[in-house]
Amino acid sequence: MAFKVATYNILDGGLGREEHLSRVLDHIGSDVLLLQEIYDPRWLENYAKRNGLHLFVAKSNTKRNTGILSRFEIEEAS
Repeated sequence: MAFKVATYNILDGGLGREEHLSRVLDHIGSDVLLLQEIYDPRWLENYAKRNGLHLFVAKSNTKRNTGILSRFEIEEAS
């Protein structure tokens, strides 16, 4: 089974650019997408729900977290 994986740095949390970022994510259309520099995961949670995606946000020791969006169920993450 082949699937598409992508990574995208949203730059300083993406605040105020959520609509633009959502269009970019739609265009990328990957099965698994890793997003760097997530400050506030709420917009990403909403995006995941609207698009039927699974989400995990990996917390860091700074405000720059990493988000993982997946068309596949995320069975385990820490």
